[in-house]
Amino acid sequence: MVLLAVGEWARFGRQVITYSADAPPRVEQLGVKERDAPERIHDYWASVGHPERSGMDDVAWSAAFISWVVRRAGSDALIRHWPGQPAGLAVVSRLAGLTAG
Repeated sequence: MVLLAVGEWARFGRQVITYSADAPPRVEQLGVKERDAPERIHDYWASVGHPERSGMDDVAWSAAFISWVVRRAGSDALIRHWPGQPAGLAVVSRLAGLTAG
């Protein structure tokens, strides 16, 4: 799953934002903006049953991205690397669409 997420980070230009307690956030490396890659964000949304959404609307897509990563990795990878309790695994599997819900 980490490799999938890192691959997508690379696709979007490896943007890095530095946060500080005493200064505003600072962009270290500007990446690709969502509006410049709506097709890919559409892929994330389509994977969770919302093909009508893309990077061109103003809807946050982080949960769709996480679900896309989990689905691409598959249930075997999720189960093998799950650090938490079985109940949490069941919830994540259901929300990502890996099990009936």
